[in-house]
Amino acid sequence: MYITYTENSQALGKALVKRLKGAVLPVERRQFADGERYLRLSVPDATTLAGEDVVVVGSTHTDEDLLEIYRLGCTLADMGTRRRIFVIPFFGYSTMDRSKRAGESVAAKHNARLLSSIPNSNEGNMFVLLDLHEPVLVHYFEGSTVAIEISAEAMLLAAIRKMKLKSFVLGSADLGMPRQVMSLAEKLNVPVALVSKAREFEHTQTLACVGNVHGNDVVMYDDMIRSGSSLIQAAEAYEEAGANNVYAVVSHLALTTENVLTQLKNSPLKAIITTNSHPMSQLKSVQKSKHITVLDISSVVANTIEKLIS
Repeated sequence: MYITYTENSQALGKALVKRLKGAVLPVERRQFADGERYLRLSVPDATTLAGEDVVVVGSTHTDEDLLEIYRLGCTLADMGTRRRIFVIPFFGYSTMDRSKRAGESVAAKHNARLLSSIPNSNEGNMFVLLDLHEPVLVHYFEGSTVAIEISAEAMLLAAIRKMKLKSFVLGSADLGMPRQVMSLAEKLNVPVALVSKAREFEHTQTLACVGNVHGNDVVMYDDMIRSGSSLIQAAEAYEEAGANNVYAVVSHLALTTENVLTQLKNSPLKAIITTNSHPMSQLKSVQKSKHITVLDISSVVANTIEKLIS
């Protein structure tokens, strides 16, 4: 098995190389004077990858990363690889999973369609996606492409139990993920609290806290942190409702800028637990932070890949 990865997802890619004992497939990257990008899989000759399985690791958090995954996939198909497994730990643009206004681009659907157009030769293409914003997104992949969603839930549950909180409530940053929050709360055997909010594009405003948190700690679950505003406002709402301490557990640390870390540190959030699914989790300021714990999801991904190729 060969494993390659986008430049921004090399940390997770290298972790998978160790776990799967695969051979690294290096990528040569250059940029021409006019901005055009050059990519080349560093192989000795055109037959090196014929009949081989190749894993491609990359988050689609930017257009550039999305296009690199697409181009690498097309090149691998052209070189006669047997099977291509695309690990997308963070599926970018997933909040635009449907249109609410006429003329809006449903970016999640269009990006899935683009990836589905990678030549599905020999034993085909498989996409492994982690903790999607909406489970329906796997159905946006078209044709004979196989797309599956895996979860960091077991790892996050273990991390919550390790906190050894005496009495806590599982909270949500909004009303948008009740299914996930209810599922986690049931497994932890704890009550649930929610906050409602109003959203207009990227601006959110917390309106009310639903549930009794007075005298309890609150562990909030959300699928991602971007600007941090929703999570911080929810933490403030729980604190105003009488919560002792407020923590956050999120699948993806998808920070819009590094400055968000300062806002999170100055918020009521006592600690944050997340995974290394998003490239922002590799910032030095994140890795050195005593406020944020980053869990390695390479074991979850590696187990899935081993099942797919067995």
